[in-house]
Amino acid sequence: TYITIDSLQGAQDSARTSTPDVYSDFEDDIARAFNKYYFQAMDQSCDGSKEFIITFNDDNCPRNQSSTLCHEGCNGFALPRCPSEDDCVFDFANRTRILRCPYEPCRAEVLDEMIDLLAPVRDYSIALVLWSTGMLALSVLLCCYNPRDSLDAMLYKAGTRLQRGQS
Repeated sequence: TYITIDSLQGAQDSARTSTPDVYSDFEDDIARAFNKYYFQAMDQSCDGSKEFIITFNDDNCPRNQSSTLCHEGCNGFALPRCPSEDDCVFDFANRTRILRCPYEPCRAEVLDEMIDLLAPVRDYSIALVLWSTGMLALSVLLCCYNPRDSLDAMLYKAGTRLQRGQS
């Protein structure tokens, strides 16, 4: 989880500075899923119901890809700068991005959301590792704390030797 969040933060920094960056495999999966769910939700949102991804898009992404401006199924047209499912070609093998995909303009915001979702998992993992390490240290200290029995006591416990005064 820590490595995933670290790679997402690196991608987030490059998205904010408009530096071309190679997507990690995890970000490739995020981009594919975001594009897929965006176009599916846009196709099904004419009845006024808004899915999470449309609400997220309208609240966080650039205004030029909002659902009110870019929904060609309801309006009968879409602006030329809107994401287009036909023109959304994302060559994951060569890592080339086409800006007509909805993920690219929203990249920094999507990465923010993913980091916010994964941060509690990372924090819990760190707490669990620290707790386990503490328990291990306490167990080792407990082993060292108990004094070793003398040879006479060990032989008596084994039943090999009788205690003094017994016949």
